[in-house]
Amino acid sequence: LFTLKQNKRSNKLLTKKNHEINKLSTAVEQSHTTIVITDLNGNIEYTNPYFEKLTGYTSKEVIGLNPRILQSGETPRETYVYLWETITSGKVWTGEFINKRKNKKKYFEKEIISPIRNDEGKIVNYIAIKEDITKQKETQQELKSAKKQAEELSATKDKFFSIIAHDLKNPFNTILGFSDLLLSSHTNIDDKKRELYIKSVYESAKNAYTLLENLLLWARSQRGTI
Repeated sequence: LFTLKQNKRSNKLLTKKNHEINKLSTAVEQSHTTIVITDLNGNIEYTNPYFEKLTGYTSKEVIGLNPRILQSGETPRETYVYLWETITSGKVWTGEFINKRKNKKKYFEKEIISPIRNDEGKIVNYIAIKEDITKQKETQQELKSAKKQAEELSATKDKFFSIIAHDLKNPFNTILGFSDLLLSSHTNIDDKKRELYIKSVYESAKNAYTLLENLLLWARSQRGTI
């Protein structure tokens, strides 16, 4: 009777353990995160289904191969050196890679790679949990480009106002100065001087108008309407 009770208890524990294993296996298989398990040499022993969706490689194609088939050549070599130094010493490594899919298209991955130990504490495998961060990287790049463009526009705006303050102000000073003279003293100015003043006013007005036209044309080009 005691033996029967022990067997029932053992069967319950075994059933519970198998149930937990099945749940874990299902979670791994259905995960939208790439999971890869390698041997001690880094050769692939397992990939979950999302690996194929992300990389384009099937599990059958990569079993026994090294993950270096995903290398794009853009990740610094020092990253891989530090990675192996970390995980072979029993620690967890976190970092980013610039990888390439089977179709040669580049993508960005954030990875957590850690050792798997047996009951004796000996490292027997490595597991990599990978997250596709391509969209985040593209968004960051777009923000950088937008910031750079904003800075360039700000610098151009400053230059624009500098032109207005200096180059457009000068001809109006001439126009206002000679107009004031003509208005207040036109009866006391001889014909030769009067003609010279009028000519100066006309030339200054013409120059100001030309400059204004150029500034308006530049403004339209900045808005993309040309």
